[in-house]
Amino acid sequence: MSRRMIACAALAAIGIAFGCVSLLVYLSNGHPRLIARKLKLGAIILSLTAMLGTACTTPSRVTCYMPAPPDRVAVDPDAFVDNVIWLVLAESNEIAGTILDRDSSEFSFCLIDAEVSVIQEGELAAQDGAMDEAEEEFTIVIDPGTPVGGYALRFYSVPMAEIVIGNYIAEFPVEIRETSGR
Repeated sequence: MSRRMIACAALAAIGIAFGCVSLLVYLSNGHPRLIARKLKLGAIILSLTAMLGTACTTPSRVTCYMPAPPDRVAVDPDAFVDNVIWLVLAESNEIAGTILDRDSSEFSFCLIDAEVSVIQEGELAAQDGAMDEAEEEFTIVIDPGTPVGGYALRFYSVPMAEIVIGNYIAEFPVEIRETSGR
């Protein structure tokens, strides 16, 4: 019989004992000695359920938590209006962002339209010149000749030559406007 099965059987037996002692506490109008036993049994139940409920019981796991996924992309929150990146090319054609928990050494981006046609693509360059930190800031310059309309900005953790359109790590909707009004 495995340790887990023994712990489950013990938990069931202690649970029954806890129920019996709880009934005796009620019938004795709160006898102090019975309350102390009820508290001890409750502490044992909490300890056993904590041991049974942890993710570290299997030998294949290294940690009890899930690490953050690598190569997350965050775009400057000031660029968003209603969860869409708004660009008025007459005012600015730059999108700033940060790569968080960087694992890859090269990144690229792709601006696509509704028909998944590539409008613009390029390599992401770190503002400090090298992709060597856990967090790297970048700026994308959108071509000023891009037509007004809705697009998707996709990020990839591979060089531009290795982009596969469906294998992006992040995607943000982009709305290119003539004016900043809605």
